[in-house]
Amino acid sequence: MRRVLGSGGILLVGLTVVLAAFPGAPEVCVMKTDLGAMVFEFFETDAPKTVAQFKALVRKGFYDGKDFYRIVRGHVIQAGGGDAPKLPPEFNARPHVFGALGLGRTGDEWSGDSEIYVCVAARPYLDGKYTVFGRLVEGFEVLERIAEVPVREQWEGPDSRMAMHKPIEPVVIRSARIETRERGARVAAGFPLIRGLVIRFFFRDPAAAERFYGQVLGLPSAGPGLFRVSETTFLRVLPLSEAGADADAPKTATLLFVTDEVDAWYAYLIAKGLTMRSEIKDASQHPTRGFVAVDPEGHLLEFGRFLDHPQNSRLHDVLSKIKPLHPDPEAKTARPGGLGIRANILWLYYRDIPSALRFAEDKLSAGLLVDRGFAKVMTASPSGFIGLVDGAQGLRSFSARKAVRIDLAVDDPRAWAALLIRRGVPVAPGADENSVPAFADAGGYIFRFIPTRDVFAAAGK
Repeated sequence: MRRVLGSGGILLVGLTVVLAAFPGAPEVCVMKTDLGAMVFEFFETDAPKTVAQFKALVRKGFYDGKDFYRIVRGHVIQAGGGDAPKLPPEFNARPHVFGALGLGRTGDEWSGDSEIYVCVAARPYLDGKYTVFGRLVEGFEVLERIAEVPVREQWEGPDSRMAMHKPIEPVVIRSARIETRERGARVAAGFPLIRGLVIRFFFRDPAAAERFYGQVLGLPSAGPGLFRVSETTFLRVLPLSEAGADADAPKTATLLFVTDEVDAWYAYLIAKGLTMRSEIKDASQHPTRGFVAVDPEGHLLEFGRFLDHPQNSRLHDVLSKIKPLHPDPEAKTARPGGLGIRANILWLYYRDIPSALRFAEDKLSAGLLVDRGFAKVMTASPSGFIGLVDGAQGLRSFSARKAVRIDLAVDDPRAWAALLIRRGVPVAPGADENSVPAFADAGGYIFRFIPTRDVFAAAGK
């Protein structure tokens, strides 16, 4: 029986070459397909029974000639199924990122057998619910090609509720073999991760802005002009002059603070005299409750809670694993200690949402977590997300120029740059070894890759 992993709706650590460190000669799976070969390494310690059964099936030629019967862009590709003993769940801490190799199953946790899936984008809501037993280490470009093949939606199952996304032209596994690599052999690292999201706002009076974000909002300091907003999200306060030619451009972004205490935040900020763009209420078009405040220089700050609703289920699964950030008890702030911030979404505004979504999925391997139609929530860092909003329907309108910049904290910025270049994205290289590569997304927002140590070292993590 075929299992369907629910789809719906920014991550990279260097694709540099490292020395393998295995206690014995490592075995890998070399999977040759119509579109090229992929090589997977195994997580023997995390999922020993799953790995052992998969290797046995490969050695019997089980996957030879089978096709990837389901290919969901921005989600997974799937193959196999049936004709093997059921396996116990071996759920572990391995993340569902681009190239993660997992065991398919139905709603029964003990139903996994021979069906496999490979993630083509970040799917953090699957973490801890499915057995990840390997990862792609060679052939990234092959997986990218497979993920983008044309498909047709073919509805199957009870009441025809399962969308199979069947390739129009089959992508066949010509052969799958277990091969042994020499000890100390050089193998590529797995897919890189985005560790942190840094939003850069520009101010005429940065000193006053620092007082506002540090004392009124009570955000912990992570360095000069840098504030920690949630576990892996940061805000950098910069002078307007550093926006360059965009100093007079619109502030085309809204920073959302995801909090469990949205009503208490509203009462606190009203008492502090903040200007409100919208009062607290349950939204009429989507299942959220919140309000929108305005900082002293006009940046929009939304505070919200995602209500219990099927539309929010994937995001809820991710948020449940994040520890809310509270003010430092020693800090000089009026913010009550009980007001936490669990995560953040940076809403960005686009003229063409389908193009923005394709860029996020295909170029950045970001995963869709919430789909409201006119607004979509995509993965980025563990507690920082990117929101894609139709500029004709959002709090802001689309603008060609924008006075906002976004930094993605990664372990190896140049590895990210090389990956995007291979995917056809123009990347502005750093002028020297101390500068960082930058690129523009489908809406013209400028992103940079910065070293993880630049933000987390100062923040004490």
